[in-house]
Amino acid sequence: MAQRERSERTRQRIVQATLDLIAGEGLEKVTVRKIAAAAQVNLAAVNYHFGSKDAAVNEALKVVTSRLQVVFRRLGSGDQPAAIRLQDFLSQVFE
Repeated sequence: MAQRERSERTRQRIVQATLDLIAGEGLEKVTVRKIAAAAQVNLAAVNYHFGSKDAAVNEALKVVTSRLQVVFRRLGSGDQPAAIRLQDFLSQVFE
């Protein structure tokens, strides 16, 4: 695997770990050390990729926002009845 791919996978693990911690513990209890432990990387990797807890959290929130935009677009489009689109929307949001 190329270095760039490994780096991107590490970055994604850190973002996902950040999201999981926010969901499980709340934003105020998230620390860089907890992020590193949850992502199974060392503290230096979190700092290398993001530089701070705030930057990691901001990136995680961008991911959530992006996912929600996709889901909202699906809600407003399509030939299916509104009830079906709403059901699809809710299942996507809670995935």
